Amino acid sequence: MTAAPPKSINLGLGEPDFQPPDHIIAALKKAVDNGHNHYGATMGLTDLREKLVDNLKTKKPDITLDNVMVTVGATGACMLVMQTFVDDGDEVLIPNPGFVLYKPQIDFCGGKAVRYSLKQKNSFLPDIEEIKGLITSRTKAIVVNTPSNPCGSVMGREEIKAIADIADDYNLLVVSDEVYDEIIYENKHYSFLGRCDRHVYINSFSKTYAMTGWRVGYLATDEETIKQFEKIQYIDIACPPTPFQYSLIEALEVS
Repeated sequence: MTAAPPKSINLGLGEPDFQPPDHIIAALKKAVDNGHNHYGATMGLTDLREKLVDNLKTKKPDITLDNVMVTVGATGACMLVMQTFVDDGDEVLIPNPGFVLYKPQIDFCGGKAVRYSLKQKNSFLPDIEEIKGLITSRTKAIVVNTPSNPCGSVMGREEIKAIADIADDYNLLVVSDEVYDEIIYENKHYSFLGRCDRHVYINSFSKTYAMTGWRVGYLATDEETIKQFEKIQYIDIACPPTPFQYSLIEALEVS
């Protein structure tokens, strides 16, 4: 960033320009004062996960507690996916432009990031034919981000169905990063949750509540995949931060 010329547009980490709601800050202070400062469950607090299940049922009515896990931000969720699914030489399709950490995470796990374009002439939406042309025998997954960071474009039902169909046809994992689902300039957000045979849904509290530094996110997927994520998360970070999770139970009760 320091080498960027004047008037450059920063396409790095997204940072809301407001503060978390007062009642959630108060809930965090209360959690600390009440002694919730120690290790918690690797999967996240059950009470928080139950709140998340209640919210996600609007997208996937049959979702259960066994399908949801709390993570260290959406970034931590993405890293769990790559550590679990990507082996040496595996290819993962990612949007271009896209979130700055997708490629480094894939590189870290020995994979290869293959970029598909988001162009202005296509309203910064994926070109379905281009995606089909990028798939090889080594393609393991496709990362989708809607609403898009940094483009702000929102996939409609048509694009979601087309990508879901491609994934099912080629037995690909869809990783949907939907952290900006409450920050939309136009159109309506539709989720990939419940649309694909193999899918990991990723979201976070960072953008909606301006809690980027609190580092709490979550994911939803099938029960067997969750079990593998739990093993890796235990080794990576032991558990998500405890007092912040208590405060977010308050956030979901009020919202």
